Amino acid sequence: HAGTAKSHECSLVLTEGDSAKTLAVAGIPDSKTYGVFALKGVCLNVRDISQAKAGKNKELQNLVKILGLEWGKAYATAADRATLRYGRVIVMADQDYDGFHITGLILNIFDVLWPDLLRAEGFLLRMQTPLLRVPQHDLEFFSMPAYTAWAEAHPELARTARTKYYKGLGTSTASDGKRYFA
Repeated sequence: HAGTAKSHECSLVLTEGDSAKTLAVAGIPDSKTYGVFALKGVCLNVRDISQAKAGKNKELQNLVKILGLEWGKAYATAADRATLRYGRVIVMADQDYDGFHITGLILNIFDVLWPDLLRAEGFLLRMQTPLLRVPQHDLEFFSMPAYTAWAEAHPELARTARTKYYKGLGTSTASDGKRYFA
């Protein structure tokens, strides 16, 4: 439904590479309201460059085309945002420093070029995925300090538990993807 009267119902998932794209495609609940775009490499830092230079960047050109963005346009009102092909953007990046860096660069793109979209409630989201999982206890941890606190509070469970560490989104399975989007 992207690019139609139902665009406001649609979500574009920006992934950190092709393996994360595969995971997102496996997990999305409805292909009519979700689109997935894999970012190649690190996003351009647009903070201190001209709009002309930013406009020559291939990844940014793709993002502009996919979302239906217009250079220099303000998206302060719901009517302005209704002209876009998607009603929200979901960043899906690894739970490591590289993933946080890429997420920050995406936020920077919107902050510099389309700040109204960054301020629009619910437009730009980040899907937080677990860093560690203890499946037999149905526990997920999104940071090492959270896991360490649990392990210290439950030493016997932690000692005997099978813990899965997610090095990146590429280590997640299709069933993990479905759980993330649920």
